[in-house]
Parts: sequence; structure tokens; C-alpha cells
Amino acid sequence: MSRNLDERTLQMRKEYMHLFFEEGLGPLDIAKQFKLSPWSVYNSLDSIAAENGLDRIDLLVQPEKSQVRSWTRSIEPVEKIDTEEFIQHANAAISTIHKLNSEVEHHVEVCERNLKKFEEEMDSWIYHH
Repeated sequence: MSRNLDERTLQMRKEYMHLFFEEGLGPLDIAKQFKLSPWSVYNSLDSIAAENGLDRIDLLVQPEKSQVRSWTRSIEPVEKIDTEEFIQHANAAISTIHKLNSEVEHHVEVCERNLKKFEEEMDSWIYHH
């Protein structure tokens, strides 16, 4: 009997990553599927994690179904980019940034001049009154 349990445990270890990431089953579900105690699964998590380059905690948190679907869907090719059009848009953006930067610099200069005038008027008012 213990030999069968060991074989089931070894099989569970092999299948854990697939069931966890592809099917979205958690440790308790996997234990039920293999008719193992949850403790057998939890005790195996260190070995399973080490074999797959993960931490044990990564195998305790069941992924959300949306994550499972995103992990299993096929990757579609990216649409080809028209480099000439991209360069035109980038140059237009750069030009707009330069114009905005010039406007900001102008407003800063105006504010600095107005502040200087105000400070001179305040000094004049304080010293003359």
C-alpha cells in the first residue's frame, strides 16, 4: 500500500505544475484528484518548487482563472509597424515637445521678471514709508 502511495505522490509531483497552471487547480484540489491527504501535497511543495525553479509560496496561491487562460492562450504575431509613419509621428511629438518647452521657458522668464519688479517695488515701499 505504501508503494502505491509513493507512486501516486510521484505522479502528483509530475502533474502538479500542469494542473496548477494549466487547469487552475489548487493544492487541495490536486490532493483530492490523486486521493492523497492535503498534507502529502503540502509536504511535496518544496520538492515540486525546487524542481521547477520556484518558491514554495508560488505553488500555494491558486492562480485566478483569467491568469490561467492568459497563460494557456496562443501568442498571436504582432502587426508589422510602418517605420516611416512611426518616425513621422515621433518627429511631430518631438516638435510639439520643443514648442511646449519654449512656451514654458518664456512663461518662467516673465514670472521671474514680474517677481523681480514686485520685490523692487516692495523694497522701495518699505524703505520710503
